[in-house]
Amino acid sequence: MSDTADRNAIEAKLADLDAAVARSLAEADAGLGLPAHDVFAELKARYRIDPPHPTSTASTGRLSERGIAGA
Repeated sequence: MSDTADRNAIEAKLADLDAAVARSLAEADAGLGLPAHDVFAELKARYRIDPPHPTSTASTGRLSERGIAGA
């Protein structure tokens, strides 16, 4: 592929991505969709994902050190 063809392919992919983001933002502005906590709860139930134990190293990190709940 030539540089021009590569550049055109990248620009087309970026245009598709921009359109997808615009659609998603419009849907959110229209009140469509679900709150993130509902989506995560559904995914946890569907895939039987248990939250990490409070003393697990997976539940510690920068966000929890800053007092952000659930991090």
